[in-house]
Amino acid sequence: MTAIISLIMMLGLAFVLLGGMVVVDASVNVIGAGGKGISDIKDMSPTIGRGYSHSTGLTFSMCLEMGELTPASYDYDFFLQEINSRESIFTQTAAKFEYSKLATTSFAHVDAEMSEESQDGFHSHFILGVMVVDRYFASVDETQAALSKDSESLLKDGSYISFIQTCGPTVIRGIRRTSEVVFTFKYTSKLSSFSINAQLMALYAKAKGPSKTVAAAFVQTDIEKYSQTASLSVTVKGVGLDLANPYSYSLMATSVDDFHDALETAYESMKHPGVGIIKSFEVVPWANSLQFQAAAQLDIKLLYPDGRIYPSDLKRFNFMINAEHISKMDEISKHRFNMINHLSHCMRALYSYDSSFLCSHWVLHRKQPFNNGQLYTSIPNSNFSTNPETPIVRDETVLIQAARLKYLLDGYGVPIATRNDTLPIEQAIEDFQSYITNFYGPCLTELGGYSMDLAGGMLFTTQWLNIAQCRHPVCTMKDAYWDSGGCKIRVTNTWEGLVSSFCSPEFKRGSPVIACPS
Repeated sequence: MTAIISLIMMLGLAFVLLGGMVVVDASVNVIGAGGKGISDIKDMSPTIGRGYSHSTGLTFSMCLEMGELTPASYDYDFFLQEINSRESIFTQTAAKFEYSKLATTSFAHVDAEMSEESQDGFHSHFILGVMVVDRYFASVDETQAALSKDSESLLKDGSYISFIQTCGPTVIRGIRRTSEVVFTFKYTSKLSSFSINAQLMALYAKAKGPSKTVAAAFVQTDIEKYSQTASLSVTVKGVGLDLANPYSYSLMATSVDDFHDALETAYESMKHPGVGIIKSFEVVPWANSLQFQAAAQLDIKLLYPDGRIYPSDLKRFNFMINAEHISKMDEISKHRFNMINHLSHCMRALYSYDSSFLCSHWVLHRKQPFNNGQLYTSIPNSNFSTNPETPIVRDETVLIQAARLKYLLDGYGVPIATRNDTLPIEQAIEDFQSYITNFYGPCLTELGGYSMDLAGGMLFTTQWLNIAQCRHPVCTMKDAYWDSGGCKIRVTNTWEGLVSSFCSPEFKRGSPVIACPS
């Protein structure tokens, strides 16, 4: 807390030096989790005890009851930096905070403000305070952890594939979290270059007597003549904070005392080991878990035909490889099934409207905001009835006419030479059924078969690349389809991009600026 006390002392001087009147703009973000690499992903929730797959990046069910966690390690950093010029932001200051996204964002904001022309002869100056707490690794205490009852039952019944599909190939054992708070102090002066540090050091040089300190200098000097303006704005931004902490007060600061409370609140809100932005997490294969080994009875000796004992380490290694392969096959199968459902729902919605409605409405992008500037006014070869191969154009990747979306999902918009009478949804269903029948099903059946007199033993004794029904690496790719004894890549899946971007359709009325496809 020494850094906090020092900051309070310095900023107490600064408040008076700048005139004492404070204008506050406090903006606090509370983020509990994030994540792809990992903090940018919103649809993933890593939790200690949940399963995880390296090959798919997906989390699974909570299969490990963790009990108590081991104590977390803490790194605490606090920096206070005065910014005197735009050049110093990225040459001197930013390097200190390059690991902090919040600080980097604040630097960009400061840079933008300092680049603006001064108003009424006043110039903006900034002081940034950055507080960061890094907590790692609060992990599972192996002596207290236990498998959930349902997952343990799967293993004891020999349902190893079901266990993988439910709990994943690995388990999350520890999580690294960070919390950040950035305080931005903005003040103005008629000097284009003004430094509080320089002013305080000047006061220090003038101090007299044995108590030659900055505080003494401040007391012994008529500080009013150093005042530049009568206002100071404070912006507070925070992420990964536990604002439910009973010791928390507020991050609002309208005085020096309030700012002291804000610092204390920020510090206390960073101490909870279960709160913060997830920066990384530690995973271990289930095969290396003592609880898994006991429930799966991996201590059972498997014998070669000549009587030699099959190595236990090799059993665990084979299981890890095969578990990831199963997870990848599952992800592809589920993705295709979901996309077929989305396409079917989208087509039902489009077919429920007449052509006049479809021609006079746009379909909004699911993720990008609507922008009038994105309205296209023409499409080459826009007479769709006579030019059915008119492809999707660039403008239609962000905004599309409803009639055009229906037209493209009906299978048009591709060269006649590559078209057939099969609708995209019919082709998708055919591909899905063929994939399940010829690859997914036979591979799972073989992986779950007997080996060395153990039910499901193939998972532990044979890698999938050594199984004829599984030895099709291309089949583990997203756009693969089964064709005559193996998988090939389908390169003309235009409908998947359209469905991901525009389905289920949200309509916005507009003028029929392009010809309506018949």
